[in-house]
Amino acid sequence: MRLVIWEDENGYKHRSSVRDDDPDLYAEMNMGIPCDPPNIGLRLDWEEIKRNLNNVLVDRGIFTLHDVRVIPNSLRSAIETVMYHPLLALFIQDDTEIKQQTKANK
Repeated sequence: MRLVIWEDENGYKHRSSVRDDDPDLYAEMNMGIPCDPPNIGLRLDWEEIKRNLNNVLVDRGIFTLHDVRVIPNSLRSAIETVMYHPLLALFIQDDTEIKQQTKANK
């Protein structure tokens, strides 16, 4: 088996596992095994994330480009504060599900 990275018609990149002798095109035709990161578009609450980011920006006094430039790493830190834990939770959830499926298949 080997991994193939490909891009769908909407510009999203994917990774699929295909047999060594299969052409790369098989990955794009859903004939491989998907090995994507968690689907953040469907599984994150974007309204909550937008609200939380707004609130973190206000709480930290980040209102203008000047504020972003004067307070080192302010914007990056605000985004990380809001996004890190929800994203990490998706990876943990996927890992747990994979382990449970592996146990069930034994």
